[in-house]
Amino acid sequence: MREHGITTYFRIFVLAVLAGIAIGIGGIVYLSVDNKVVGALLFTVGLYTICIHGLNLFTGKVGNLVNQPAMYLVDLIVIWFGNLAGTGIAAYAVRQTRISGISQLAAAIGEVKLQDRVAGLFVLAVFADF
Repeated sequence: MREHGITTYFRIFVLAVLAGIAIGIGGIVYLSVDNKVVGALLFTVGLYTICIHGLNLFTGKVGNLVNQPAMYLVDLIVIWFGNLAGTGIAAYAVRQTRISGISQLAAAIGEVKLQDRVAGLFVLAVFADF
């Protein structure tokens, strides 16, 4: 295995930021529509964008941890922070628009999830309904 240089980590980070922005846009679309089935279908456009362009989404990369050398954990940390930055950029951008009210909807959804028990959250996460 070759060592990652600073330019490699920068590339990993940039691809992770772009993935975070794509997921952020998907989340914004999901929160913006009344029909949650349509919202979920439109959210997949963000996931499709990530797959087509080879972007780094943490949830898509973490499963590879068991098959990779220990240094892969550093890549995952860089990807996690890049995803955080990307979703933060998308959230900040939408808060500057006329649809900024969806942040209250997102907060309400988060509040409901915070009320769940850990076991319930685990079951919902396994079934991808977290």
